[in-house]
Amino acid sequence: MNKMNKTKINFLSGLAMLELEAKAQEGIVKDLRGQLTKLDTAQDAINKLEDTVETHKQKQMIEAEVAELKAEITELDVTASDFVTRMMDIN
Repeated sequence: MNKMNKTKINFLSGLAMLELEAKAQEGIVKDLRGQLTKLDTAQDAINKLEDTVETHKQKQMIEAEVAELKAEITELDVTASDFVTRMMDIN
């Protein structure tokens, strides 16, 4: 083989290797982007879950307060002279 053919083969081999390397990098970048997207999606799901838990806790607190107020109202003596004042305080 003459020197020109060896140089050409080396050049083409180098290009082929570079192309494979570029394809590999593209694959890695695509995979990492997919993982980042999954991470963002997972973080969004966690945030929504935390918000839901907080909302549920607040709802339970409010329901407990309402139950307590209902119990206080039920225990009021409607014949007492301060009935209206105590009802206003509860409200």
